[in-house]
Amino acid sequence: MSFDWSEYVELAEKLIEQEKDEKIESAYYRSSVSRSYYGTYCLARDLLLSKGFNIPRTNTHMAVREAFQQGSNRVIKQVGEGLGRLWSERKNADYDAPNSFDKVRAEKALKLAKKLLKLYSEAKVQEVAP
Repeated sequence: MSFDWSEYVELAEKLIEQEKDEKIESAYYRSSVSRSYYGTYCLARDLLLSKGFNIPRTNTHMAVREAFQQGSNRVIKQVGEGLGRLWSERKNADYDAPNSFDKVRAEKALKLAKKLLKLYSEAKVQEVAP
């Protein structure tokens, strides 16, 4: 049985809601942002692969985002834009120590991730640029 990447989005929500040790509260929120991104990214990547898209071994995240950003309809382009925003937030959460992460910021990323999950069901992947 393969892993359901949307479970990362569920985990992101639990990390926000969970009672936190105040000392590592920011780590919960940073982890939530990261899981929000990876859940949506992996689903987008797998969606493209299922339609025969060739995703390179290098710069895979950029290739997935660009495939959607260059799509031929509004929904597909929204997916690409959303992935781009989440990718940027995830990079800040994972690598930028001075950047502050709080509940509001984590909830914003989670909301975007949930929106992307809904958009995936609307997207006509055949219209995504190869």
